Amino acid sequence: VINEIMYAPLSGQAEWVELYNPGSSPVDLSNWTLSDMRDATGKSNVFSIAKAPVQVAPGGIAVISSDSSILSLFPSLRSPSSNVSVVILNRSSFSLNNEGDDVIITDLVGTVIDSVRYSPSWHNPEISDVSGISLERINPNLSPNDKRNWSSCVEKVGGTPGRQNSIFTTTLPSQTTLSVSPNPFSPDGDGFEDFAVIGYQLPA
Repeated sequence: VINEIMYAPLSGQAEWVELYNPGSSPVDLSNWTLSDMRDATGKSNVFSIAKAPVQVAPGGIAVISSDSSILSLFPSLRSPSSNVSVVILNRSSFSLNNEGDDVIITDLVGTVIDSVRYSPSWHNPEISDVSGISLERINPNLSPNDKRNWSSCVEKVGGTPGRQNSIFTTTLPSQTTLSVSPNPFSPDGDGFEDFAVIGYQLPA
């Protein structure tokens, strides 16, 4: 699933998309594609993620970047852990629209695996300039196109590629009719327990 999007990097920095594997089996990204919204002519930019095998383990992460400048901003990606893969496209044409765009991940037979139509309005409204700040998914198991499941990264460096999202909130199974996680939560914008997931069960 699409887990983090850097669509408006600072000058000289790369655009990138982070994928997360929530499943129980490894996924090979070879011959998968990443594409964006079709333009007025009906065309969209389509990029092959990798020709060689790129294995994403269960719970693992793949970071797909337009160029290698991401390695300077996030040095940990130079020697990623075993559950993190970094793919450098070296394609200046990989460019997401700052006014909103689609991000679509398609497997080798053309099946759409996940798609997100993001908007700048998904950022924290208290942030006046979102340049250099990624959009993070609050929980990868919740809807990809629900704006309530996305918000601004709160890390000073502006993103968390290859790491757990700074605003990640778990969902906990519950036998009761209503559950809140975390409980309590503190929506004060400090990046710690800012968001809560409310789960409920209905008899029908």
